[in-house]
Amino acid sequence: MPDDPTVQWVQATNFGIQIDEHVEAWHSGHVNDILELQDRSAIVVATESGGVWMIDGDNNSLPLSDTWENPDVKSLALGPDGPRHLFAGCTAAYDSAERRSYKVETGSSPVIMETDSAQLAPLLAWNPISAALPVGAGRVTRIVVIRNLRRIVVACATVRPGDTGGIFWATIPPTRFNAGDPLRPTYVWKQAKVVGVPDGGGFWEIAVAATSANPSRDNLEDRHTITLVAGGFGGGGLAVGQWNSSDDLVFTRPTVSFDDGSDATALVFDSCGTSSVSSCEFRPTVLYAACAWPDGRLNSLLRSEDGGWHWTFCAAQKASGAGPLDLINPLVGEFGNNWTNCISAHPMNPGAAALGWQAGPFLTIDGGTTWRLIDGSPHVHSDLHALQFVKDTPDSIGNLFVGSDGGVARINLDDFLNPPGQPFRSDYNRNLPTLQCYSTLVRQFYGTLDASAQFSGVVVAGLQDNGNVTCRLRPTVEPWRRVDDGDGGCNAFVAGYGYLHNIMGEAVKATAPLTSAVQTAIIPMTSPVPGDPAGLRALVCEAVKQPTHRNPAGQLLAAVAAPPGSNAVFGLFTATGDAPPYHWELIGTLPADQMVSALGSFHGERIFAGTGQGKMYAIDSATGSVIGQKVTLPQPSPSTQMQDGAFIRIVGFDETKMFATLVGATEVKITGVPILGTPAVQGYVLQLDGDTWNVTAGAGLPNEYLYGFVEISAPGTRIEHGLMATTDDAVYISRDDGQTWQRASSGLPRRAHCGDLRFVVDILGAAKIYLGTFGRSLWVASL
Repeated sequence: MPDDPTVQWVQATNFGIQIDEHVEAWHSGHVNDILELQDRSAIVVATESGGVWMIDGDNNSLPLSDTWENPDVKSLALGPDGPRHLFAGCTAAYDSAERRSYKVETGSSPVIMETDSAQLAPLLAWNPISAALPVGAGRVTRIVVIRNLRRIVVACATVRPGDTGGIFWATIPPTRFNAGDPLRPTYVWKQAKVVGVPDGGGFWEIAVAATSANPSRDNLEDRHTITLVAGGFGGGGLAVGQWNSSDDLVFTRPTVSFDDGSDATALVFDSCGTSSVSSCEFRPTVLYAACAWPDGRLNSLLRSEDGGWHWTFCAAQKASGAGPLDLINPLVGEFGNNWTNCISAHPMNPGAAALGWQAGPFLTIDGGTTWRLIDGSPHVHSDLHALQFVKDTPDSIGNLFVGSDGGVARINLDDFLNPPGQPFRSDYNRNLPTLQCYSTLVRQFYGTLDASAQFSGVVVAGLQDNGNVTCRLRPTVEPWRRVDDGDGGCNAFVAGYGYLHNIMGEAVKATAPLTSAVQTAIIPMTSPVPGDPAGLRALVCEAVKQPTHRNPAGQLLAAVAAPPGSNAVFGLFTATGDAPPYHWELIGTLPADQMVSALGSFHGERIFAGTGQGKMYAIDSATGSVIGQKVTLPQPSPSTQMQDGAFIRIVGFDETKMFATLVGATEVKITGVPILGTPAVQGYVLQLDGDTWNVTAGAGLPNEYLYGFVEISAPGTRIEHGLMATTDDAVYISRDDGQTWQRASSGLPRRAHCGDLRFVVDILGAAKIYLGTFGRSLWVASL
């Protein structure tokens, strides 16, 4: 069925986050890899969940992957057939069609995309390679290409049940440039053999090296001198491989020694977690490696001078430190087990390398003896995922590109090492709309977006590791600006023109008026702890739709919230006025075995609380009484019943016409007859009927996770009355209260990782639907 033509999505803003306008500091979403084109006209960046982008020298960004089924890209590599022959490694890092019906036992289905070099614009002509990696190979973590040998080697890590991980390689078939050229053969993948290396979960990194210093890495073609060095994922340490006489790629464990020559191999590799590795382009015998502890802290830094067969310890001393025991290990932070942990050898200088972790980057120019922190704030975000040296002129040290949770930054190392100068640049993110907006159905953490009815065009959103942000879309579009820092959370505009927001794990704050962060303050609780200034650490927080309920003091109930893992429901009460003070009061408590996962209220007299156990309760705001409501789920067969699940969002058109989304309900037997096959797992849209929640027919709505859900009431527009829901890859609309659904995704990328939905009719009468995506920022449909 075609998309509903009345819903047309457009990118609400192409801006990234303006961190500091005085120094042109900008952030955007999570970047995993950076590749500079050979003619240095632009860079290509791989993002965690927003696809592949090209950014030119004027900061113009072009999406290259909006038609891809899988935009979760970890690695890029340059191929042998011209300067625009690229590969991109894609593996579903977040819920997608692979998890249809919530079944993940089959493992990952990695895809490698390749540009067609024979096209006039190869970067706009990507296709999946002709033969896919095996299902269950794991996540593609690194691609390397030995161009003169026309071989591609891929490292894969286990990320899902059913994944095996491993190293795979193939010969790259010649590109068919002319009609008379032979038809292009398919890729034939072979899995490398790994001997004597404990299996920690596949591999995080792989680098091309050599046992001879000449030729350079890009000119290697003798497979007898070429080595490949891989870093284990979750354990195993390093592995070094070569092709044998049978053309099998075989990896074994290298050796590590202390300065006195005594063996340290087992001491390091048997106790380490994830490892990263990189080789020097013009001296491919030299490599650097970083090994983490299993908990993600830095274990050791290593260096090899023989192509990766033997390694010694880098002293890893802090530059300008107090002595040989003043190491950088405590400074790098955590998360090196599966999130950060990257290292890059300088292409020209074998004594130089850079390390990225939670903090960084750290630079060595003396072979790893000392490392200095490059404090690139506010340009360089924490949590580093990619480091890429580029050399612009023969006499320079060059530039270092950094990919992080905050996008792309560049460090001019000549200016950094020889001040004064301005070594940092992050305006690549200015026009890079790859923000990862959180949703009520958690991808990493819970978060929401909202749009103001009082302040026309003002929107707010909770982001992955970029805090809560706000921007104004009219009368002119302004950049995103940060409200607070960290992992974003709840965002809601409430009665009294206030704006509620919190960072994951922290108390809810109120900002009023919206344009002034100076008046941001934690909202105190008056119950159960009278006057408690610590506030409420809310996980779920929703504004009351049209508030009318007041407490005995005459204060208006403006919002409802619940702490993480709690059965308690709190209300936000406000006095009258343009910038009223707020406080939290405990309204009601659910049974002790229940955990609030969704809240909703139309006028405030009655609060609906859905739980992570599939239960629904109605709370009387005046008395605090809690009444369990019946949730009626289908019977797939006479002997089975759907039950449990988790409520994700509750919306409504009035106090009696409420709707809710439930995900993860599971088929269980109700008689002695066993279930044949795999029990069904299903999601539903339910409607309140009296005191019972019934499943709507839901025709046309696929059985996938529902990330966003909203009611639309806009008389006189293209959608006078409707419900809208999002799966990972599409938006759906119902005009008959959930009985039938039609896709409504016109204008969106093929897989935008759709998330939270919000509808608003603002003070100027503009009716708009806002869609947050996890990797492609914010979208809007005007009614």
